[in-house]
Amino acid sequence: METRSFRLVDGTSALASSCAFEEEFAKDRWDAHNIPGLRYAAHTSHYHIWFTIVPVDWRPLIKEYAKYLVAADRTANTIDMRVRQLGHFLHFFSQRYPQATDLHELSTQDVDDFTSWIRADVQRRKLKNSNTYVNHHIQALAGWLSYLERTDHPIKPHLPLPRLIWPHHYPPLDHRSPSSTIKYIPQAVLEQLDRHLHQLTAVYIPVMIVLRASGWRISDVLALKWETCLVLTPDDLPALEAYAQQILERIEIGKQAGNIHWTLVNQKNLDERVRPAIALLKQGHVLASTDKYEREYSDEEWDQRKPHDREEAHE
Repeated sequence: METRSFRLVDGTSALASSCAFEEEFAKDRWDAHNIPGLRYAAHTSHYHIWFTIVPVDWRPLIKEYAKYLVAADRTANTIDMRVRQLGHFLHFFSQRYPQATDLHELSTQDVDDFTSWIRADVQRRKLKNSNTYVNHHIQALAGWLSYLERTDHPIKPHLPLPRLIWPHHYPPLDHRSPSSTIKYIPQAVLEQLDRHLHQLTAVYIPVMIVLRASGWRISDVLALKWETCLVLTPDDLPALEAYAQQILERIEIGKQAGNIHWTLVNQKNLDERVRPAIALLKQGHVLASTDKYEREYSDEEWDQRKPHDREEAHE
């Protein structure tokens, strides 16, 4: 009879990671590096969740909700914003009801007054996207109240969520939020990059070349994929037509300046590359750009690329 050997597992070591989680959750500043599964953008410094803005008496309840958001796969930055917005609400609520330890008596009038309170804060801080600011605070509050209601939490309001927050509490988002405007790289920074270009390692040189040649933002350049950045689909038609218009303007400038070489180069680019590509895109074709000309993708090439794109989309 075969004898099997068994390896004993140290229970304390198995629980070590759980204890580490609890230690992190007990802090007033969570670090995403110490919470496996909590997503954050590696290229930013937004990997902390701060609870110091929440009144001390309410802090454990907001941490409990934050744990739920971690399990719901929200990013560290999103959770941090939700905690900050709920902290604003709880400061307002604590000023109005200093002795309250639950939300039982929360009413629609309280939500109305909180909206006014937020708008006053917007005016005091001279924020431009006031509707977006208010809307996001109401969304954060509604998310927390929904969580309390679904879990039948002891502190939940007596009134159900639809009777507390009404459609008029969500103002329309600002169409042109300052946060969505294009932020170009300052000229002083570009000049500094040029001066120290020789100090960059080889891996960053292609990024710098594309950055300077295209005029794109850093995020746009870094989002390019080596395999697909030279692929044109019908969705790119408006951009390519705008590019053709830019070439026409360059040709006109060349004619006015009497620069024959400039004019011929741009005219050749327009006639041999851009206009044929526009014609093919209008027919619904997919194009692969090469060094000298645009050519249509073969069915075999496109079929080989599709699984690769799908895999990256799932990552």
